[in-house]
Amino acid sequence: MEPLGAVVWFVVILYGLTAIIATVFCIIMIVNFVKRRTGGTALLGWVYGCVAVFQINSIVYNIYGKVDPLSTGHAISLLIYISSLVLIFYFLYVFASRHVLNDTDVMRSIYSIIILGVPGIIIGVLGYEMLTGVLEPDLIFIQISTESGTDLLQFQPTLLISLILYAIMLILVQTRIIIGLTVNLVKHQTKDPIRRKGLQYILIAVIFFFITVFLTVVFTIEGIGPVLVIIVYILKSAAFTISMILSYIGWILPEGFRTRVRNKWIQAQVGTENESGVNNNQ
Repeated sequence: MEPLGAVVWFVVILYGLTAIIATVFCIIMIVNFVKRRTGGTALLGWVYGCVAVFQINSIVYNIYGKVDPLSTGHAISLLIYISSLVLIFYFLYVFASRHVLNDTDVMRSIYSIIILGVPGIIIGVLGYEMLTGVLEPDLIFIQISTESGTDLLQFQPTLLISLILYAIMLILVQTRIIIGLTVNLVKHQTKDPIRRKGLQYILIAVIFFFITVFLTVVFTIEGIGPVLVIIVYILKSAAFTISMILSYIGWILPEGFRTRVRNKWIQAQVGTENESGVNNNQ
């Protein structure tokens, strides 16, 4: 077996740390769900769990790209990679549809069919091409290429297939959530200062999650060197981690967070009242 290179070891360690963090947050959500029995907590737990699976499988996928490229195991790891990514966005949408977007059951069903159905068809045709042993130039949905900046020979969806998947993730899910949260905050639809601050944290978390997908697109750029590849890997893992931390704080609203926001709100109210009193005296 060919030894792993420095870049692959770096990826394994980085994704391993992110997987551990995601697993810890998943466990925290499970504990909170047992206490609160709220659907939103369960859905975020599923999001964190899928992130953990995604990161662990990313390790397997990159190792296969080094030691056993274009094998059945490598093909299956790509299918799991895409499937877990789709499930992350599906559970994120279901969470947002209930607590941010207020979608009807009909709208939720239509979006669920699109978010799961279209990638499901894509995963099926990708799996068929890879697992039946068809090779270039006969490939239609899969391309065999070396990942930019590395010596990892990997199965990759073609540009058109990738654009379809990214469009579903970015436009149907993340962009809608960002717009919905922004409208909520601008129109002051949430009056409670603690819950409002929580929504702000969730908005920032979704933006960081948006950044992870954007950085994934960077890997499709030809000719980027190993240094830039390493930087992108670090930024992706950092964005994932920040997104998980902020979404946890924004939804669970830990007591320390509540106290801090409440005290700031009280101080602001007192300051406003004092300023109003001074103006009246004048």
